[in-house]
Amino acid sequence: MPAETAPLRRKPVQQRSAQRVEKMLAATAALIDEVGYDGLTTTLIAERAGVAVGSLYQFFPDKRAVVQELTL
Repeated sequence: MPAETAPLRRKPVQQRSAQRVEKMLAATAALIDEVGYDGLTTTLIAERAGVAVGSLYQFFPDKRAVVQELTL
């Protein structure tokens, strides 16, 4: 994947979508502290954020992309 590629599959347009993405990012940060990157899964992120895993996949292709978005 080229370095210029954004980790998001699509940008949230509506405010509630942006809030959902922020919840996923916050959940990811907390889970990395608790279980580390290797223990992190998309299912854990979705559960912690209170969203369906399908919602996570609407915005991110995998856990790596979620973590990458945190670093931007």
